[in-house]
Amino acid sequence: MVLVAVAMVAIVAMAALSIDVVTLYLAREEAQRSADAAALAAARVISVSGITSTADPGTDTADWTYIAGTTGTATKTAQAVGIQNGIGSTAPDSVNVTYSTGGGGSTSDCSSLPKVFAVNPIG
Repeated sequence: MVLVAVAMVAIVAMAALSIDVVTLYLAREEAQRSADAAALAAARVISVSGITSTADPGTDTADWTYIAGTTGTATKTAQAVGIQNGIGSTAPDSVNVTYSTGGGGSTSDCSSLPKVFAVNPIG
């Protein structure tokens, strides 16, 4: 009877651990899905705006800030989509948005990006 009691405790502990691990993986996937949706929403706003075909962000700073600045349309769209897609049925209080330049650097305000970043290679 003692052996059965010890085995039952071990089985219950393994079941609890497996439930916790599955919950952790699901939360991670929900967080990634939310981040992906926010990034795609911001990319869509930037794409539709046509800002990628500007010649120089140095001369078009106002346009870059309006679209992808800290209070820009793309940033606000990404934040709204991020908040809308909660993790574990809980909406986050805030969403931080950073833009990557592709070379390992990132910024929260695209008005300081180099001229090469602004040129649309297709257009």
